[in-house]
Amino acid sequence: MDLIKISSASNPLIKLLRSLHNKKGRQKENSVILEGFRLVNDAVESRAKIKYYIINESFSEKNLTLLKKFPEAKIYLLPDELFKKVCETDNPQGIIAVSELPV
Repeated sequence: MDLIKISSASNPLIKLLRSLHNKKGRQKENSVILEGFRLVNDAVESRAKIKYYIINESFSEKNLTLLKKFPEAKIYLLPDELFKKVCETDNPQGIIAVSELPV
C-alpha cells in the first residue's frame, strides 16, 4: 500500500476530482466519484472497478487497517483542507473512491 501525497490545489488529480461533480466531467472521464465510507465500501463489495482512492490525513491515521484491504490500489493522501475542497458533502468522512461508470 503506497500513499501518494498531494498538497497542491493545482495538481491535475484535484482538477479531475472537481470535474467529476458534473455530468459532462463524468461522461468525459467515464468515471464517478464516491464520497464516504459506506458508498466506497459498497462499491468495493460489489466489485466495482475502482481506479483509485483519495483519503485525508485524519482518515489515514484512524483507518490504516482498512487501507490494507487495498494493497494494489493507488491511494492518494490529501491535507484536510484540500480534501474538503474536492468534496460536495458538508462533513466529509475522509475517503473518496473514483470508479468507472457502470455500463
